[in-house]
Amino acid sequence: MELFWVTGPTDDEWFGGRAIRLWQRLENDTFYFYFSGALSPGAENPDPRRPERCRYRPERRPWTVQDFYNCVHVPSKHVPVSLDIPRGMTCDLFPFQKRTVQWMLARESATSSSTASDNGPEDVLPPTFCRTTNHEGRSCFVSLARRMAFTDRNMLEKENLERGGILCEEMGLGKTVELITLICLNRRTIDKKMVYDPYTDSKVVASGATLIVAPAGILDQWMQELARHSPRLKVCHYRGMPPLSRNKPEPDLVQDLLKYDVVLTTYSVLSREIHYTHDVKVRSLRREKQYEPRRSPLVQISWWRCCIDEAQMIESGVSQAAQVASRIPKVIPWAITGTPVKKRMEDLQGLLLFLRFWPFYKSTVWPHLISQTLDEVFSRISLRHTKDQVREELRLPPQKRIVMLVPFTPVEEQNYSQLVQEMCEDCELNAEGMPLDDGEFENATRVEKMRTWLTRLRQTCLHPQVGGRNRRAMGRRAGPLRTVEEVLNVMIEQNDVQVRSEEREHILAQIIRGHIHGFAKNDVRRSEKALLIYRSALQQAEKFVEESRRDVAEEQKRLERQRGGAALEITDADAEDEEKEGRETSRFNYLRKALRAAIEVQHVCTFFVATAYFNIKTNEDITKPDSDDFKRLEELETQWYNKAQSIRKELLQESYANARQEMAKLEKTADSYASTIPLAEDLGGIENRRILDKLDLVIECLNEQGKKVNEWRRKVVDILSSPLVDAEDEDTTGEEYEASAKAQDELQVYITFLRSVIADRRRLLTGQDGGALAAVEQKHAEHHAREGKGAAPELVLQLAFERQKSKSATEDVSLQQVVAEIRSLITNFLGGQSGRVAGELAIAEKQLQKVSQIQSQEQKKVAELENEFATYTSCTNLRVEFYRQLQHLSDQLKPYKEELDDELDTAALQSQEAREKKTADRLVDLKKKRRFLQHLKSESQEEDGPRLCVICQEKFELGVLTVCGHQYCKPCFRTWYRQHRNCPLCKRKLHNRDYQDITYKPQELRAHEEHQSPESAGSDDDPESRQSIYTAMSEKTMRAIKSIDINGSFGTKIDTLARHLLWLRENDPGSKSVIFSQYGDFLEVLGDALRQFRIGFSKITDKGGVEKFKKDASIECFLLDAKSDASGLNLVNASYVFLMEPLIHGAIELQAIARVHRIGQKRPTTVYMYMAADTIEENIYDISVQRRLEHMAGREHQEIKGASSEETLQESILEAANSLEMEQAPMSKMLVAKKGGGEVVGKGDLWSCLFGVPGRTRRSRAVTGQAEREREVERYARAEAAESRKDG
Repeated sequence: MELFWVTGPTDDEWFGGRAIRLWQRLENDTFYFYFSGALSPGAENPDPRRPERCRYRPERRPWTVQDFYNCVHVPSKHVPVSLDIPRGMTCDLFPFQKRTVQWMLARESATSSSTASDNGPEDVLPPTFCRTTNHEGRSCFVSLARRMAFTDRNMLEKENLERGGILCEEMGLGKTVELITLICLNRRTIDKKMVYDPYTDSKVVASGATLIVAPAGILDQWMQELARHSPRLKVCHYRGMPPLSRNKPEPDLVQDLLKYDVVLTTYSVLSREIHYTHDVKVRSLRREKQYEPRRSPLVQISWWRCCIDEAQMIESGVSQAAQVASRIPKVIPWAITGTPVKKRMEDLQGLLLFLRFWPFYKSTVWPHLISQTLDEVFSRISLRHTKDQVREELRLPPQKRIVMLVPFTPVEEQNYSQLVQEMCEDCELNAEGMPLDDGEFENATRVEKMRTWLTRLRQTCLHPQVGGRNRRAMGRRAGPLRTVEEVLNVMIEQNDVQVRSEEREHILAQIIRGHIHGFAKNDVRRSEKALLIYRSALQQAEKFVEESRRDVAEEQKRLERQRGGAALEITDADAEDEEKEGRETSRFNYLRKALRAAIEVQHVCTFFVATAYFNIKTNEDITKPDSDDFKRLEELETQWYNKAQSIRKELLQESYANARQEMAKLEKTADSYASTIPLAEDLGGIENRRILDKLDLVIECLNEQGKKVNEWRRKVVDILSSPLVDAEDEDTTGEEYEASAKAQDELQVYITFLRSVIADRRRLLTGQDGGALAAVEQKHAEHHAREGKGAAPELVLQLAFERQKSKSATEDVSLQQVVAEIRSLITNFLGGQSGRVAGELAIAEKQLQKVSQIQSQEQKKVAELENEFATYTSCTNLRVEFYRQLQHLSDQLKPYKEELDDELDTAALQSQEAREKKTADRLVDLKKKRRFLQHLKSESQEEDGPRLCVICQEKFELGVLTVCGHQYCKPCFRTWYRQHRNCPLCKRKLHNRDYQDITYKPQELRAHEEHQSPESAGSDDDPESRQSIYTAMSEKTMRAIKSIDINGSFGTKIDTLARHLLWLRENDPGSKSVIFSQYGDFLEVLGDALRQFRIGFSKITDKGGVEKFKKDASIECFLLDAKSDASGLNLVNASYVFLMEPLIHGAIELQAIARVHRIGQKRPTTVYMYMAADTIEENIYDISVQRRLEHMAGREHQEIKGASSEETLQESILEAANSLEMEQAPMSKMLVAKKGGGEVVGKGDLWSCLFGVPGRTRRSRAVTGQAEREREVERYARAEAAESRKDG
């Protein structure tokens, strides 16, 4: 008996979800009524009110990633393997690989026994089927998921899963070799040339070949592996269908592919042929098609075996490549992947679609599959070994992991500290990571800011120029790689900008405080109090200006020396053309701008000092009119106003000079351009009379236009040459600004109509209308003028009338037309024999010569007039810039308020005092930082080592640098400062913020071998243990690496890596390395540095980069980033892996390590992880190690069979932890999608990454030990003795 049924409508789009559930409930009740035995033994009865056979509901629980890895098949090591290596294979298989191939052979036979367990044959039913009895008591086999029921056991065979499956061995376990062995062992016997493919419902050509689809990056690797392990196989690379050509017949690709045993292609080829894989519908056409519809040969062949490598690339089932892969006719499909789950569990549905495992891939079935069914399905069709499970059989060379703690250079440390401070300010957190306000700590805005800053700090630990934000902070988005010295110079310049900005803000804050006092109406002495504040601010401003002038002068002298003594021309062109002049001139221009800003502040202070004297003078409560004080104050007022005016003229001097220079050019050309053209002389002749009349009309019109051109041009020149208000020495009446604005409007109108009349003149000369733009501008101006809008509307209408009057008489005539008529007349006269004709010809030729001369001269004048518009524009812009600067200066002097306050505004005063104190504190910090940066720059030119303290005359490594630039050992300075509060040398008064700790301790490069041990997870006594055990490597090796000289410096990590690679070149000749980073930007920076250091490298993003790394002996390292698709990449020719930063997700770094430490590796693998000391990288490493230790601790309690020693046991536990780490989350979920984002950091880890793991003991920078303490006591005693001698 066979029974099939369908429950209700199946179209979910129109059949509601509630109705679907009702149908399913009815179906279950009916099913368990007729098949009572289908209720699993031991199932609970959840509803005692209903019959037991109608109550069973399968348990539903979420199916997770870990459930998939737990259910996959792992062949038992005790199952006997009867597998002979086929002839032609040139490699031996590991025992686990033989078991895998045996399982794959069984899957290709697709019998019930092939899916039996490893313990022996048993009666295994197809998935979802169960043995039961019907209501009559007869034995039967039913499946509710498939909606089938059978009474005959033999009928179940056709419901077994299709052949093939999922080979998901862990990375590096030889999936390629296993598949090659399978190809050689199981060949197809072809009985029929054409076979039927039920999936595509078409007849296709039978083939014994295996089709392998792989990413383009590893296709060459497949070719090499096939040639090395099975050279007898015929291999072909299918590159896709060739383009059509009229000259060449289309090749028979199907017959060509049938010649080979293995055909290789890529996912991109599948995507391109998406439109050639479907059957073409036959339609009746009036005409026959010129070309037959093309079909891809991939869907015209019944492939014996179709394998997709890195199958996670088609898991969605909806991509073009996935659609083509599912349509390819195949007898045995295999999905090969080391990471079966890419994004979510639903992606496995795409693999089932490719494998054609009906009905589980159907969208109507997949959502309703329970976990027990999924476990049963995937346990039968998928196999996976991990390195932990087969490590005893694998016998890979040992892997050693070394953590390299690299210290920042002082420059990098200062830059990093500055970024940390900016992060805290931006996120409103203190140094410990606690919120400064009472707001919610984990609000979305703050979390997003912290995430952005985490990425930026991690990039900074690699190099200051990695990442777009860091590059912009360094002053350029793209450009040459910056050395450490260049970074220091940028930091000094940025600090200088901040210092000058804060100085300006601090002085202006004092001015506002003076305004607040000066506007207190109830205080008679308000102006005197304000005057004191203004004078104090003025003193600071004058000092500010003096320093700025000195900086400009020094920079100018330096540039002149650099140019061989040539004087430096100071113009605005330099400021606007920084790219051409270079970075050096750019700094000079910046200093000039800074000087201008300082002078502006001085101008403000000077003006308000004069204003204060005026207010004191006019305050009759304290100053009597016509008294001596009144006269004295009036003199002071005039004196200070004159000073302010003098400063204002200095500020306007440059823009005034530029404007005057352009105005002078116009004044030189102020003479009339258009002169009067004489009328044509009447030379007689009958035929010339008509032409002469037309010529006279044109000349009269030209003369009339010339008058307008001269008149309007004179107006333009007069306006542009008019004196600049406030810049000339003439007395002003107060109406100059209004007159200037009115003149500006008139200038705009005259230029518009002058442009139009010149266009008319050109048309009158040449007959060509080239003034379309001028006509549009005039039309627009007239339209606004009629409505009383726009600039000078009355003048617009007047000039429009005058222009139209001179234009209307010559609408249909031009000088060029007259020339053409004269030439035509001459042509008619040629060949004439009479004397009259000869006379007429001579007259016409003379007229033509004169008219041509007039036309040529006038066209040149018109061209000159048109070129003059550029001068008008330039002069206008310079005048506008002058008035803009003048307006800017005026705005700085606007009154604080319109009316006086009735009493002192204490709230505003307190707020301003707080702001003033804040700017003063910031200024102190910035100046201290400037001194420290300058100290770094000076010290970078000197040799490392201790310095001599002038107080105790002893050498020191830990010292203090004062804001005045002097340095002492720390104990001596502390003793001195407690008693004197000044600098021991220059006696400058110092505050707590005026000195900074410095160190001359040599940088230490530390390297520790990593021994992960679960027992160490709870040890916090040793700060170096960091929840792991480290054994120091050879210090001799460390010193050898550090002593290697390199050309230039690009930061700690890059310099240390370059030295390390050069050391490997000497000590392990011919060795190769893989350098991995999550940021592709860093690898670009690193590549530039490696070129300078002459270290050969290739990148995964380079075309042919992998092959070059494998075959070119000069290529020493391979640059690999997390975002590039490196799946399946085999780099066993390398033996060193450099991880340039720690990662939270260990699976990302394990992906990189697995490229090297895998089957085929003959040498021990050494993994170096570079970590910047005392940075967030240590926090990130702690989190990663803690998670790995947790995995190891959980694994330690499990039985590890075959562990011959404690070391073997620990290695096994580590392998198990690594495998679990790889299975925790899909790779795509670990990386940020956007460019440059790096790995994903969870919200829970964000704070720990930035501020440290709770409970962690930070390493102190201070020097400890008994010997150091004794030296400090001796220094203190010597300092006390020096004090006693001084007092004595």
